[in-house]
Order: sequence, then C-alpha cells, then structure tokens
Amino acid sequence: MSTVAVVTTFNPDLSVLREQLGRTVPQVKQLIVVDNGSVAADSIRALVEEFAKTRWFSLGENRGLGYAHNVGIQQALERGAGSVLILDQDTLPEPDMVSVLAETLVSSNGPDSRVAAVGARYVGVQSSHPSFFVQFRRFRFKKCFCTECGVRQVIPADVLISSGA
Repeated sequence: MSTVAVVTTFNPDLSVLREQLGRTVPQVKQLIVVDNGSVAADSIRALVEEFAKTRWFSLGENRGLGYAHNVGIQQALERGAGSVLILDQDTLPEPDMVSVLAETLVSSNGPDSRVAAVGARYVGVQSSHPSFFVQFRRFRFKKCFCTECGVRQVIPADVLISSGA
C-alpha cells in the first residue's frame, strides 16, 4: 500500500519537526507538509526541502486544521496515495508504525467488515501517559486503554485523532 503522510504545521518546534521528518520519510511514499501560516515559514520550507520525498505547501495564513488536512489529503490523492497518514507537527512515530497501520487496515477489511481508518495510540510527551480509544454506547462513551489488551491488538474505535498530548 502506498502511503503518503500529511503533516500540518503552525509555528512548530523545528528540532521536533526535523526528528519527525527523519522518522517518517523512510516509512512513506511521500510526505507533504502543509503550513498553516507560520511566522517562520521560510525556515520550515528549508527544513522540509532537506529531506527526499517531501513536498511543502504554504496556506499563507491559518485556515484551520481541518482545511489544512483537506489540502494535504487532496495533494496526497493527486500523487497516487493508496492511503493517507495524517500527523500533527510533533508526532514522533515508531520505526514500524506505518507498516503496522497499513497491515491492520488491510487485514481488518473483509466481507463482513469495512474499516475506513486506523490509528495508533500516542504517549504524551509531558505526561508520559498512553492515550485511550473511544467507543460510543447509547448515551455515554467508553474509554478503551491499550494497557488492557495485548501488544498490537486491534481496538474498535469511533474516534481517531491525528496525534495528541
């Protein structure tokens, strides 16, 4: 599966962004950075251009995260993406994250199920606490923690986020 990553930036920490690009670029077909009106847009562009397989787009102003995601997704689809990975500017993926997510997406789809998206849990940098997944139940929601299941177990979720912390 050819995965294209989309990262939306807004005044990012350049050292964290550099580490993110270094971790993500080897795992994907291409990485697209959509800048949402950062003050140091030229510095972000220069950093992005240091990496192979990257594209940079500037919105010129902060148009909102959803708008920036949509621009990135459209660019990814135009470049032949079989899947799109959406990341926040401070997400630091594990070395096998993209392949594990792609395998999970493929293996989760079958004659009795249609899965549109898969996501990884995150661990907050400040809190060091792992995230949970959300399942809606009638008039409430349930938090599903990965610590309650095995490694790489699939947890059905009704909400995914691009990152967190």
